[in-house]
Amino acid sequence: LPKSHGDTHFISTSDAKNKNTTPNDPCHFSGPLRQSQTAVILHLFYAELWDEIADALSSLGEDFNLYVSVTEPAESLVSRISQQFPSAQVFVRPNRGRDIAPRLALAKAAISAGHEYLLFIHSKKSPHLRQMKPEQIHVDFLSHGDGDRWRRDLLDNLLAPSVVAHVRERFTSAQRVGMIGPAGFWLPLDMVKDANRPRVGPLMDRLGIMIDPRRYGFFAGSMFWARAQALAPLLALDLKPEDFEEESGQVDGTLAHAIERLFAVVAERAGFVVEDTTGHECLQPLGPLLPWLAAQRWSPQESLWAQQALANGTSSTVVSLLVMENGREASAQATHSSLSQQWLPARVGAIAAGNDPVVSINITRAEMDTDWLAVLDAGDELAPDATFRLAQSIQNHPEWQIIYTDEDSLTAEGEHVNPHCKPDFNLDYLRSLPYIGGLMLIKKTLFDALGGFDPQADGAEDYDFLLRAWERVGDDGIGHIPEVLYHRHQGSSHCRKSVPEILEAGRQALVRHFERLQIPAEVQPGPFPPSFRVRYPLGTTPLVSIAIPTRNQLGFLQRCIESIIEKTQYPAYEVLIIDNDSDDAETRTYLDMMAAQEDSMGGRLRVLRYPGAFN
Repeated sequence: LPKSHGDTHFISTSDAKNKNTTPNDPCHFSGPLRQSQTAVILHLFYAELWDEIADALSSLGEDFNLYVSVTEPAESLVSRISQQFPSAQVFVRPNRGRDIAPRLALAKAAISAGHEYLLFIHSKKSPHLRQMKPEQIHVDFLSHGDGDRWRRDLLDNLLAPSVVAHVRERFTSAQRVGMIGPAGFWLPLDMVKDANRPRVGPLMDRLGIMIDPRRYGFFAGSMFWARAQALAPLLALDLKPEDFEEESGQVDGTLAHAIERLFAVVAERAGFVVEDTTGHECLQPLGPLLPWLAAQRWSPQESLWAQQALANGTSSTVVSLLVMENGREASAQATHSSLSQQWLPARVGAIAAGNDPVVSINITRAEMDTDWLAVLDAGDELAPDATFRLAQSIQNHPEWQIIYTDEDSLTAEGEHVNPHCKPDFNLDYLRSLPYIGGLMLIKKTLFDALGGFDPQADGAEDYDFLLRAWERVGDDGIGHIPEVLYHRHQGSSHCRKSVPEILEAGRQALVRHFERLQIPAEVQPGPFPPSFRVRYPLGTTPLVSIAIPTRNQLGFLQRCIESIIEKTQYPAYEVLIIDNDSDDAETRTYLDMMAAQEDSMGGRLRVLRYPGAFN
């Protein structure tokens, strides 16, 4: 007897010819499965192509199971399939969603049966190609305009004996390889001109992914090898036939076409590498999501703007970057390598740290013919768009004379960690913490006017310079680029002092800052290094005003006032009761009594009337 599974019946293919099936019977003919990791996922819309496809599958030997979807349960076709492949699983699927919807259902069935590796193929004809003019075909592999040849090329590319051996070896030895497609059929994912864009966007939203389409692509023709895990996010959507458009001969713009473009995207976002059958790497995961890095924070629209800005040229402003070398060649190479990859080239120089690095910097900078300059410690790196961002800020903010950026840390293994997203310039915050750090670009005229770095601030010379610079240019002269453009290598430094000495140098720089401004202040160590606590002495006892808005609620108001009077030890305070149209008789009597006693309480308790709408 057939076994019921939802609205589908399972019937052995060996007995199919004995069953009274009708075209409307949603039968699934099931043979005994082989013990195999591999499943072939075939949608057979054109039954006349069965012999060709069966012949192509012979290169797989017997180590696979065949899952087939057909639109009509033709008894003769099922018999032929079962005779050649006794373990075949044949489903009847509605002619909806082209080859995509049926194969997604087949893949779920194959994975449920324990198969790990899937070969996606279908009886492709693409008859519309014959109706297209040569100038309408924009890819080389379709220049022949022959859909049958396209199918044969795809099958040959995926099922040649050498390719089958290569795929099995890659899936076995390279666990990160999740998809292998036919070489020569990889197309870029062009979301600007692609007619499928309206369907791709919502589908990515359902998948919970956001991508830069420029680095992605897909295998034209929707035939490929895949690891089951690589397609899990797509299969988890559990798309049904009714989710797809009704068949009307569409050649683009459907959900099926959108899915075709996202197979490789899904595999990559699931953490797998996508290759072609020659071993060429088409797509590799970016690794952990680090949205502060240039590769992920630049949207396609911003990238286009940057390309246009670079093509149009920027200002003639000269930016110079000095690398403070510490004798470790590998560290210096990493820094210089990042500077050579800048979108916008800058002048690059090097300084030997020596015994007195601050003096070395001052001498070198004084001799430089440049407009702006910055110092980088060997081992630290710049994001590729750093000099471009700096040049744009110089051009857009002529009032800025110092520019700083956000930063992160680089581990010895090259991992980006601990992004430090800084606020725009804030003097009180700077007096509490030397947060600028990292990349600080200084206008040469300001550097010269201040006499460069102060040697007595060695170890905190940048902090000391920034405080002195603020005294000259104020808040408006110091600008912030809110992007992580500086990657500080953990352990990089040109200072030979100990940590306690560096902390004391910073504290002394802040002390001198207050002395220059004639502001009486005591600078103490803060709750954590390198923070400070600034204590300002009070010349007088300032008045504290306690405002109490109220409307009725006499009990709350009385307790509030009484507790203030009974428990407050600070002498200089006043209580302001702000009455918002109280209409409760007892409350009004209490407020009138308080108002009558204002003079006797020396003005320390007053009632203010605030009629009208409030809060």
